[in-house]
Amino acid sequence: MTTPTMTTNPGAILATEEKRDRFKNGHWIWDTILELRNSERRINRRALADITGLKPGLVDDHVERWIEKDQLRRAGAGEPEVVDHF
Repeated sequence: MTTPTMTTNPGAILATEEKRDRFKNGHWIWDTILELRNSERRINRRALADITGLKPGLVDDHVERWIEKDQLRRAGAGEPEVVDHF
């Protein structure tokens, strides 16, 4: 009697890892936004990319998603601003 062997699709593993990284990067960017806001520093794409070491396009994707969810809004000069919900 043979035992079934379990084969794992490398693409599925890679997709899962990318999803985890995206989730982790989102938290990292959000924490950086809050730190910048709390220290009264400007929040912009370049600052977020420089501090986190992530690509500006990746930062933009997350920022745009948070704007759509009303967690951020565009303030003066198009810089993101945290929306406080009470």
